[in-house]
Amino acid sequence: MALRKLKEIKIEDVLLGLIVLFAILYPLIIAFIIYKSDQPVEDELVNAVVEYFEEGKCTLDGPKGLTVEKREDLERLTALCQRINQEGFDLRKKEVEEGKAILYYGKKVKGMERKLVIELTIEGDKITGIRDYEKGR
Repeated sequence: MALRKLKEIKIEDVLLGLIVLFAILYPLIIAFIIYKSDQPVEDELVNAVVEYFEEGKCTLDGPKGLTVEKREDLERLTALCQRINQEGFDLRKKEVEEGKAILYYGKKVKGMERKLVIELTIEGDKITGIRDYEKGR
């Protein structure tokens, strides 16, 4: 019985069904693409933090296009910005991984390299954690 109905289906019916299915799903596909393209990439977020440090304004507004989840983290980010600019640290390297960014700042002191490492935990367009430590002192 089911086999007879399958034999009665014509190629035109299948093509018409596929066209209708595509017409129904097309807006969903476009909406998904637009949604994904509007979300900032982690590398862009890290670049916003680096620009914030390099500008030297170091206000409690934080980096443009980026929100900091906790008030303490925003204050810590501002303090790090001030320290980087006052002590003359330069960006040496940045690593961006899934949900995490590591910024390596350094400066020469009496022939030795002093390094400041800043680890940022990123979720979406928010900084959810900041950790910093110094190497080579």
